[in-house]
Amino acid sequence: MGPAVVTAVLLLVGIINSVTALNNQEAHKMCSHQHIHMYGDFWTSYNQGRVMRYFDTPKTFQEAKAQCNSIHSELVSVHNQHQMNNAVCMSMYFSATRGQHFWIGAQRSGSGFKNEDGTEFKFTNWSPHQPDNARGTESCIEANFGGLGKWNDLNCKTKRAFLCVKKTAAICSDEFNQCLRRQKMN
Repeated sequence: MGPAVVTAVLLLVGIINSVTALNNQEAHKMCSHQHIHMYGDFWTSYNQGRVMRYFDTPKTFQEAKAQCNSIHSELVSVHNQHQMNNAVCMSMYFSATRGQHFWIGAQRSGSGFKNEDGTEFKFTNWSPHQPDNARGTESCIEANFGGLGKWNDLNCKTKRAFLCVKKTAAICSDEFNQCLRRQKMN
């Protein structure tokens, strides 16, 4: 290998390492403000009255959806930046490979997208130049593409980690731990 090739490879490795370090720094800064409260069997607080669980084993979109349904939950639908940050932090805390791509519960419907839970699809967090429906085969949405929490449309048969969300037994206030203590007492 000539000196020019070695220099190019080292430069590329340096760029990748600096981008990874920046993403890890961004994630650490963002996630240090997130309060993740555990709720038995790896479920954590997501938003008012709902808990979330991260699954590191990659599955197709349909397999992930089926696994969520089998535990009385659904793939996470994201409705605002705060929820997206919660999902990203879950992927950072519980993923074997920090910042790995994961499915969210939305897919193409006609000329737009729909949330799997039936709620209106308003919030988006697309990576630049996405969605692009490359080769006309990309109908599902992954997060952590090209940046923490950024979205990409992807072929649904691709395997990704995923997040499931379900309602808790009671509607909880922002003081999630107090609500959980009340639930456990009842």
